Amino acid sequence: MVLKILEVMDRGDMTKQRIVFEVTHEGNLSDYKIVSDGISEKENLSKAENYFYSFPNFEVRKGDFVVLYFKEGAQRTEKFVDGICHFFYCGLDYSNWGNDEAIYILQLANQKKS
Repeated sequence: MVLKILEVMDRGDMTKQRIVFEVTHEGNLSDYKIVSDGISEKENLSKAENYFYSFPNFEVRKGDFVVLYFKEGAQRTEKFVDGICHFFYCGLDYSNWGNDEAIYILQLANQKKS
């Protein structure tokens, strides 16, 4: 895996809600998608996938960070003192792909959840 989910931040706040990833190996984000069942850990994980975001064709390097916002916005990259951060946006007009306890799964784009 090129990406590792670090944290889902500001759940339920549409202006801030995001998933933060660390890039663990050089690679291309187009190989990955993020999936949410829109259910909590307390609910049945066998429910069908409801929502997903496929990353665009974009090269990343080990040590970079990727932030996926749920709101609308323009893709951009910023350099910070402690590294490079790439920002992506789902363009959703509602918060949290379901609820405050939704589970997010990082998958290779050509694989289905088992």
